[in-house]
Amino acid sequence: MHLARFTPERKIFIRRIQMALLAMLPMLTFGEVDFERQCCPSTSATELPNSQHADQSYAFGAIADCQYCDVNSTGLRRYALSKEKLADCVADFNTMDLAFVTHLGDFIDRDFANFDVVNPIFAKLKAPKVHVLGNHDFSVADHLKKDVPAKLGMPSKYFDFEEGGWRYVILDGNDVSFHAYPKGSAEAQAAADYYQNKQIKSPKWNGAIGAQQLAWLKTVIEKAQGDNEPVILFCHFPVYPENNHNLWNAKEVIALLESYPCVKAYINGHNHHGNYGMKGGIHYVTLKGMVDTETTSYAVIKVDDDSIDITGYGREQNRSLPISLPVDLADPTGLGLEVTTYAPGRDPAQFKWPTHMAFGPDDQEIVTDLKNSRFMYRDSPGGTFEQSPLSVSGQHSLVYNPADGLYYANDTENHRIIAFADLSSGTITAQTNSIAGVPLKRPHDIVLDPATGWIYAINPNSGHVFRFTAIGENESVISVPVQGYARALTFANGKLYAIGSSKGRIVEIVDWDTPTFKVYDSFDPTGSRGPAGAWAKTGLVLNDAEFFDGFWYATSYFTKSYASGTDSDENKFIRFKTLDDLVSGDWTDLSHLVPRGMTPYYLTVKEGNLYLAIFNHESPGSGDSILQFTSLR
Repeated sequence: MHLARFTPERKIFIRRIQMALLAMLPMLTFGEVDFERQCCPSTSATELPNSQHADQSYAFGAIADCQYCDVNSTGLRRYALSKEKLADCVADFNTMDLAFVTHLGDFIDRDFANFDVVNPIFAKLKAPKVHVLGNHDFSVADHLKKDVPAKLGMPSKYFDFEEGGWRYVILDGNDVSFHAYPKGSAEAQAAADYYQNKQIKSPKWNGAIGAQQLAWLKTVIEKAQGDNEPVILFCHFPVYPENNHNLWNAKEVIALLESYPCVKAYINGHNHHGNYGMKGGIHYVTLKGMVDTETTSYAVIKVDDDSIDITGYGREQNRSLPISLPVDLADPTGLGLEVTTYAPGRDPAQFKWPTHMAFGPDDQEIVTDLKNSRFMYRDSPGGTFEQSPLSVSGQHSLVYNPADGLYYANDTENHRIIAFADLSSGTITAQTNSIAGVPLKRPHDIVLDPATGWIYAINPNSGHVFRFTAIGENESVISVPVQGYARALTFANGKLYAIGSSKGRIVEIVDWDTPTFKVYDSFDPTGSRGPAGAWAKTGLVLNDAEFFDGFWYATSYFTKSYASGTDSDENKFIRFKTLDDLVSGDWTDLSHLVPRGMTPYYLTVKEGNLYLAIFNHESPGSGDSILQFTSLR
């Protein structure tokens, strides 16, 4: 067991263990390999990155849909203005140290001659240039379509290269399409047959990755997996989330990518509004089109071993995308745990600050989706999440009471607790803004003692803990010495505990009627406390604690914006044998089991599994999910 009071050497030790584990598994590590690959000519034939940034963080520039044409504006599109936007973007990029700059397709809107306007501007870039083919790039005379890749200085229509220990794969989504080939050609006819035979409903201005390119892609990713290279893909067309801009065979491409843990991100253009989704551990990012509106749009994307950070310019937004360690481990750490990303998984639902996983009757599962102000539920683990029509705001948790068949939830920002019988209905059976005469003020957690039927809730700022059997029935309240902000309650081994966040304290409620307490203050080398922070700044800032399979597990509200430059990932998720171990600091840091940059929140135990809600505090929706820890003991 690692002691909590560790020097910085502890982080190095943990990182070495992680890297050793990764070397034994088909997971994320870093190293240099030869650039030469099938379908990718030598760098002597074209200007491409040359791996100057191996084993360190670096950044690259990205632009989507410059789409220049000297014509009048249409709707949001300012075609002629793209020339000036591109020039300003190039000037900006030239002030930065970039490994390369990619344009993600639709460099022009139409007419081959327009390449001669924007190519010289792009050529002024100091960094190597990487083009991706878009559908509008082929809006040229039929006899010139074959010349487009060479005009853009591309080695081929699709290719790959290595930079900084990462494998970059450039895809051609026009491979099977109506626009990339001359009318009457065999390729154009093949596209028409493909579209008809597969009964494609997507617009004809999209396209597909052909069978030969898919086979090549599989070979490239398999080699990257074997070489321990994480992979980022560039394509003009999105594949996820579901959208009418997506590749015709998006599902086929996604299935291939999800088969390899080394694939970390897929970045594209085409949908000028931008988009984002995470599925199967892969970040899918659609950058906004430069051509739209009077305002520009482009990005600088920083890559290191634990995150992909996007800094947006103009209309493009900032995103921090944590890179999780591949999961489903066969217990190489000796922790007796198997870890999986449980939800949303392959489900299209996108959470924003999920705070809690709950369970209803039969196999029903409920996720409290805070930032979206909704409850998401499904009737079985393999089902599709549906949104409850209940009107709530900032809700934190929910519990199902089999005694009366009602769900009880805190509606935090509405300062109330509600009860309802059906998640598919918006009907509230009962509600209250006070319990035992004490007003509810942003109530957070709510738990049930299954042995007695008592329901408990907490006011986070006052330390008031409430007890009742139903709204308006058998109500009472006590003041618990949490000493500051308190987010959670937990039942373990027949006892009720209040989790003091600011103090890093767990309070056992020994007797409700007296009332009597036993206080456990966590080890704190800082002497500084707060409602959020980082281990080296504040000590533990407890979100929740649960007892599972012989251990206590605890989470802390650690996040970069509250860390003051310290490591917000250290000790954010810990486990220990006894509460006395929490006091002495004798705990094991499990933070490496949670993606970097993610804040762990409420824990829930069901049978042989522990569930943990995690969210990206700085970029809500970027990797937000429910983790499942299964005991292997």
